[in-house]
Amino acid sequence: MSADGNNFVEFKIVVTADVTCPWCYISRKNLSAACANLAKQYNFVVQFKPFILDPNVPPGGIPWHDQVAMKQGEKAAKQEMKGNGPISRAGKSIGIKFDPERYVVHSLKSHLLLQFAREYQGPQKETELYYLICQQYFEEALNINSDKVLQSLAAQVGLNPEHALNYFTSEDNIKKLYGEIQKTKKRGLLGIPLFQISIVGFNDAKPLQIGGQDKSGFTEIFNKMLRDYNKQMKSKK
Repeated sequence: MSADGNNFVEFKIVVTADVTCPWCYISRKNLSAACANLAKQYNFVVQFKPFILDPNVPPGGIPWHDQVAMKQGEKAAKQEMKGNGPISRAGKSIGIKFDPERYVVHSLKSHLLLQFAREYQGPQKETELYYLICQQYFEEALNINSDKVLQSLAAQVGLNPEHALNYFTSEDNIKKLYGEIQKTKKRGLLGIPLFQISIVGFNDAKPLQIGGQDKSGFTEIFNKMLRDYNKQMKSKK
C-alpha cells in the first residue's frame, strides 16, 4: 500500500494504434513513461488493438517524404526530412530519432506478428515486440513488411521465427485480424492513436477516450480519474 492509499487502483488502457503511425509510437512512449512514474501508486494493464492506417500502400512501399508531401505538402515534407517538422521534434524530445529515409509500408504482417505474440506469450510479450518493431522501423528504416525482417524481430524477443512465419502467412489469422479492425471501425474510430482508459471495477464511469498525449498529459489524466473515483467512493459510504 502506498502512502496515499491508492496502490490497489488498477487502470485498464486499451490502445488502438498502427506500427507505421509515428504519433502512435510517440504517444505510447509517453504513456509508458507516465505509467513508470506512477507504478508505485497504481497498477496498469495495457491492451493493444490493431489498426491499419494505410491499407492501400503499394507492395514496395512509399518514401516517407512522398507520403508527407501527399498529405501535408512539400514544405512539411522538407521540414520532416531535415528533422525540423513537428513529428521529428516531438520524437527528439523523448529520445526517438526518426530516420527520414524510411519507407511507409503495409503493416498487416507486423500486426499479425503482434497478434501471434499476444496469443502465445501474452500482452507483455506483445508490448515488448511492439516497441522493437517501431524502433527498428522508425529509427533504423527496416522494412517491417519483409518476412525475414519480421522473423528476425520475433527471434530477438524469444519467439520461434518459423512458427511466427506460419502464423502471419495464415489466411485464417489474416481474416481474424481484419475482423478485429472492422469491429474497431464500426465503433466510429476517427483517428489514431486512441487511448481508452478506465479504472478496473469502477463501473459507474464510461472509459475515457483520448488521443495522443505527452507524459504530463497522461499523468494528469490518471490523477484526475483517481480523484473522481475517490469522490464517487466517498459518496457511496
